[in-house]
Amino acid sequence: MILCVLAFATGALAAGGSSHADHRASAGGAPMRLLGQAPPAQRIELALLLAFPGEQQLRASLAALEDPGSPHFRQLISPGSFGARFGISSARLRSLARWLTQRGLRITASYPQRTELELSGSVRAVERLLRIRIATYADGPRRYHAPLGRPRVPPALAGAVDGVSGLDTRPRLRPHDVPLGGLTPNEAAVAYDLAPLHDAGLTGQGETIDLISFSTYDAADPSAFASHFGLSGPVARVVPVDGGATDSSGQAETDLDLEIIRAIAPSARVVVYEVPSTSSGYTDVINRIVADHNAGIVSSSWGQCELGLDPGQRTGDSRALTAAVASGLSMFVAAGDSGAYDCQQDDLTDHRLSVDWPAASADAVAVGGTRLYLDADYSYLTEAGWDDPLSAVGGGGGFSTGDPRPSWQTGPGVTGPYSNGHRQLPDVSADADPGTPWPVYTGGQLQHVGGTSAAAPFWAASMLLIEQYAARQRVGRLGYVNPILYALAASRQPYPPFHDVTVGGNRFYRATVGWDPATGLGSPDVYNLARDVVGFLRSHHARRR
Repeated sequence: MILCVLAFATGALAAGGSSHADHRASAGGAPMRLLGQAPPAQRIELALLLAFPGEQQLRASLAALEDPGSPHFRQLISPGSFGARFGISSARLRSLARWLTQRGLRITASYPQRTELELSGSVRAVERLLRIRIATYADGPRRYHAPLGRPRVPPALAGAVDGVSGLDTRPRLRPHDVPLGGLTPNEAAVAYDLAPLHDAGLTGQGETIDLISFSTYDAADPSAFASHFGLSGPVARVVPVDGGATDSSGQAETDLDLEIIRAIAPSARVVVYEVPSTSSGYTDVINRIVADHNAGIVSSSWGQCELGLDPGQRTGDSRALTAAVASGLSMFVAAGDSGAYDCQQDDLTDHRLSVDWPAASADAVAVGGTRLYLDADYSYLTEAGWDDPLSAVGGGGGFSTGDPRPSWQTGPGVTGPYSNGHRQLPDVSADADPGTPWPVYTGGQLQHVGGTSAAAPFWAASMLLIEQYAARQRVGRLGYVNPILYALAASRQPYPPFHDVTVGGNRFYRATVGWDPATGLGSPDVYNLARDVVGFLRSHHARRR
């Protein structure tokens, strides 16, 4: 499945910034109509991005938390401690709440990590607060609202609020399917060496994985998938965020994510966080997941081209992800399916090298794509970077224009001719080529799909089993796993943890020895990786003693 996309303008505006919104065309390119000013009494929602007075201290704390050589490595920070240490003060937060209430705004959600406040209010109240006008638009039968001009944070909120998001409610999702072949749960378990964990009784029981979805879905499809392949496990629980998803256009994406997780970790509890595809959707859902704190692994197969990302949305998403890392969450995100040209998911004439967001965040594990080759007994034979120039698809990867390269992103191949000092992706990869796809029940039928939308939940579910294995070995929680993955890849391990993909590419970058921008560190030998992670953590504990 080609990665579902959050397309076009975000509508999230940094304080004093400019709007990048273009309301003349819909996500499908059809003309859109300006209907006029939004009714003054209409209730709308928005979010205020809270300032981080302790940001300098936060960066130092995160660097220590992510540094395997630091005595503070993996000393996780709870959401409440995160907010108290790095966010605005409790007194300032109470004062802000009173000030907003006096101006007709109602706080609908807040988070212990103090990254944002979600609000509702009348159009009239929001316009007065932010000194803007809000218009109503028509996109076919759908209606949405968006700001005219740029919202301005009132001077009275300086030092407490950095920006605004969520004012543009235009849907941005565009799912794509690529039907072909089929990699069954048993074949995947053999190919990527999951079988020893399954044979040892590690199937995810007692563990929870969170899944982000911008679409509703029919629970009958994952149930049919489980029945077809003889799998059993808990039925996924749905948690609506911001009222929940508003349409079912991406249900095949959610089916794919759910069913691959079930194939790899059949006994795991899955919590599906459904959220509408507004500009603040990612920020809000990540903040909710951090606040709920019910899992250590998150999977998401949704994103947008980084070059079209509004600064306000980037700020909101980044702060939410930073709090996630501090609390020990690993969020696996699909790196995109347009190869090294991520913006082509919206415009095939856009030939700029580009990467996908939020995979490009240094606080996410970006998952790229490969083509998998199996032996006759389904055992691993080889892999190549997923690269199909004629169809303009391939595994996402390249170099961010925003986040600096994190200190832990080092090792063979990381510094190369294209390195620009920024975050490099993907981190890892797995089978995504539609020619070697995954079976999925969707719309009541068994289909076969590919894409990094399949590789991301595969990695997330595999890491859930590794976390379960680590708990059985009494080495504690993994926390944010990217620093561990790069540390393992940087030196010889007792059990080779990665398949180093050295052929193929992603429409521009070639797969090479070590890390590369086509396939990252490579795909996992899951059982080997589990044993190496345990060995790494044990040696770390021994050094600390």
